[in-house]
Amino acid sequence: MQLELLMVPHLLLGLLLLPLSPSASASASAAVTHLPGFHGPLPFYLETGYVDVEEKTGTELFYYFVESERSPGTDPVLLWLTGGPRCSGFSGFAFEVGPVNFVLAPYDGHLPQLVYNPHSWSKMASIIFLDSPVGSGFSYARDLKGYDVGDMSSSLQVVTFLNKWFDEHPRYRSNAFYIGGSSYAGKIIPLIAQYISEGIEQRKQPVINLKARLFSWQPYYRLQAAIENCKGDYINPLNNICAGILNTIEKLLSEVDHDHILDDKCVRTAPNPVNAAAERNRFLSEEHIQQNVPSPHPTINCFSYRYYLANIWANENVTRDALRIKQGTIGEWVRCITGLPYTGDLPSSIPYHLNLSTRGYRVLVFSGDHDPGVPFLGTYEWIRSLNFSIVDDWRAWHVDGQSGGFTVAYANNITFATVKVASKLTTYEGQNITTIGRTALVKSVLTSQVIYFITPLIIPPSILFKVNQLERAFLWSGSDKTTGAKCKVNWETVCRPLEYGGLGVLNMEKFARALRLRWPWYEWKEPTKLWVGMGNPCNEEDLNFFYASTTITVGNDHARKRSKNGDEEVVHDVIQITEDLAPNGRHLRVQHTYGAKTPFWESPWLLGHKPKNIAPLIFEVSSRKKWKVREAIKHNTWMLKIKPPTVISVEFITQFFTLWMLLDEMHLDALAEDDILWKHMTSGHYSAASAYKAQFIGMVFSPMDQMVWKVWGPPKVKFFAWLALQDRIWTADRLAKRGWPNCGLCPLCKRVQESGSHLFFKCRYTLRLWALVTEKFHIFELDTSSWRLLDSSTLGRQALVTPARQTAKPKPPSPCL
Repeated sequence: MQLELLMVPHLLLGLLLLPLSPSASASASAAVTHLPGFHGPLPFYLETGYVDVEEKTGTELFYYFVESERSPGTDPVLLWLTGGPRCSGFSGFAFEVGPVNFVLAPYDGHLPQLVYNPHSWSKMASIIFLDSPVGSGFSYARDLKGYDVGDMSSSLQVVTFLNKWFDEHPRYRSNAFYIGGSSYAGKIIPLIAQYISEGIEQRKQPVINLKARLFSWQPYYRLQAAIENCKGDYINPLNNICAGILNTIEKLLSEVDHDHILDDKCVRTAPNPVNAAAERNRFLSEEHIQQNVPSPHPTINCFSYRYYLANIWANENVTRDALRIKQGTIGEWVRCITGLPYTGDLPSSIPYHLNLSTRGYRVLVFSGDHDPGVPFLGTYEWIRSLNFSIVDDWRAWHVDGQSGGFTVAYANNITFATVKVASKLTTYEGQNITTIGRTALVKSVLTSQVIYFITPLIIPPSILFKVNQLERAFLWSGSDKTTGAKCKVNWETVCRPLEYGGLGVLNMEKFARALRLRWPWYEWKEPTKLWVGMGNPCNEEDLNFFYASTTITVGNDHARKRSKNGDEEVVHDVIQITEDLAPNGRHLRVQHTYGAKTPFWESPWLLGHKPKNIAPLIFEVSSRKKWKVREAIKHNTWMLKIKPPTVISVEFITQFFTLWMLLDEMHLDALAEDDILWKHMTSGHYSAASAYKAQFIGMVFSPMDQMVWKVWGPPKVKFFAWLALQDRIWTADRLAKRGWPNCGLCPLCKRVQESGSHLFFKCRYTLRLWALVTEKFHIFELDTSSWRLLDSSTLGRQALVTPARQTAKPKPPSPCL
């Protein structure tokens, strides 16, 4: 399992926020500036310490805390749990996602050496590596009864640890907080999430924002004979058939490496178990290696050689002094300890997954496809048992131009990813991924942190611009040096939805507005919600869009039409924009209203118009601009708040009487309630997704959605086609315009300057290819003379451009074109 964790991209911090309730704290911590075996001072901030999680038994959990190397004041805080159970958090610190690695050199009797890990997740997050449950690593209990824990009790101790740790570190409370883990930790993470979710429902302070969880878990081999005969009891089988099958499995699989089926079989550094039952328990536990440094030790080319070095390093007195280990609390340090009591009282985490999935929390489950210890087929099967529909079927993700694994997305925000031949890959960087792969990461990962902040806050445009710069740089980081790594397509185009010719990358400015609109919506529908109490951050442009996207019913009584003889008949439930006039010039609409919720001046409740737009001069001189329809109309109170100017114009008088006549037709109904409907959803309810999509209404649909993205083909080919159809590939003609080096003539025919149209349609070698295509598909009259790449006229944009765009001032040229 440790092998594949080295390969999980540091961008995939798929994870979850935890509650940080103030509580009494009993902890001891200290900063560590030097580590034995590491040359010079540490290039990162390291803190170690203990937190008392159970006073009765004197249980204290030990932790390593690494502060973010980027922006610790704003970067997320990550709790990383190691499997086992009872494997030390040092595994994460030195072997998985932490800031140091061991130097793999033959042991010569001296202290093993440490080096800095440039791919540490601490590049973008502060990380807590926890020795949990008690008994793992340097964690201890004063009373032996404290070591008797299980899934339920250890999960509660983790939550207690977090509450007390943040009580001692209040400067991190405002940071996003995540939890992730692998192996056995993946079993209890949903349980911890459940405790957190229950705390949210009980309104425990402070209010938290639970996001997601990341884990890998399913430790048993999926062999059909064992499934049928053992009935799920693989640890202590009660029938001879099951025991015989398990013995056969152990014998066969003893010839392969437990962590990676393609690796050489390495010597385990644990002593031989005393009986077959103990061997079975060891074999079926995915973290079974006891590091007592017996002889023989693993060879240097084995992954477990790192564990051998760690065992030597951690048991040196100089190391314990540097880590501030309390003397006499533990004897020999072992990476993964067995023999202490532990109750697996969580038979299945599936009910917790089902419960959490209904609340919108995101899940990323990963598994190596060559890891027999945590086989991906077993993980896949239990995910399928949730019976969620597939929303994005199997597709590959890439590293160094090759498939690094496959992923499938399910409804309820669950994603499953396999890691292909994990031990043979290296941690990747942006330039090592195909552009379409970087697109997926930009769309799913880089935007997620920003969404967390723009949900409750108004982010200045300058900040959103910086975010766009970071996304743009990562997306095009694979461009060759000739282009200077400049973007090939205007960022505004990239941020359009696929159906409008873009890549579907989130437009941060538009999405921030879509999220802010929840404030006016909740002010209407759920005024007691916490969002309302935080204050409405919407500006006038936001509110204009909100009211343009809603239909306001001022009261639920019926609008009535007055005929010539004075009779009334029901017309409609909702006020609409209308200019119906009777022959005598009177308005035909009469509305029986209540108006207790509707803003008088700011909302378009009056014949579909805002009163402030009907009578702007009156609005300017009104001394009260923030009141509701009912209190304004009652006894014509709105008139009493008007302070007329010294000189009254004809326009002022006209607007006053127009507004007065319209309001005179409105009749209050104390039994009717105001209501509001969201136009962009058939249900009439607001959603951020529909608010985002609505901001693209009016744009012309692009044929590229059908021509490129919805046809079969490798993703990188589709991306190239998307660039080519917009004439955005770096051909000689485009490079020459910028004064960049180029090949000049077409490298195929050597006759004409290389261009997109020439390469695809005019080159004689291309024409030969088209001839083969026409012959293959029996298209005998195919003329390519008029073919060209898609441009604005081809897409029909000129003919469909709105009058507003026709009169708009031209924008300066984009540096991305």
